Amino acid sequence: MENILEKTIKANGNIELNELSWKQLIALMNIWNTDYAKKENKSFSEMVKRCYKPRTWNENANIIYLHKDNLRTTIVPHACYYLYEAEEDIILDLLKKQLK
Repeated sequence: MENILEKTIKANGNIELNELSWKQLIALMNIWNTDYAKKENKSFSEMVKRCYKPRTWNENANIIYLHKDNLRTTIVPHACYYLYEAEEDIILDLLKKQLK
């Protein structure tokens, strides 16, 4: 039986990798790099299944990680949350160069 928190979090649906912005993808990789995610999940794919959309979904939206106990969440902001837009552009340009 789902508790109220779990039901509320799941209401907006799981994230889909193909709909994430580059900033959210980096945030997702950072979640995987945490002790709690590695303890609670056998793989990156399993962890992604525990990640949900907030009520307002866009390229700058947070990712909600629902812990395995279904009683706690961790809100993960996108990778450039604390940067100015010009700084984001610099990082994106650097990433594009590296991925060529």
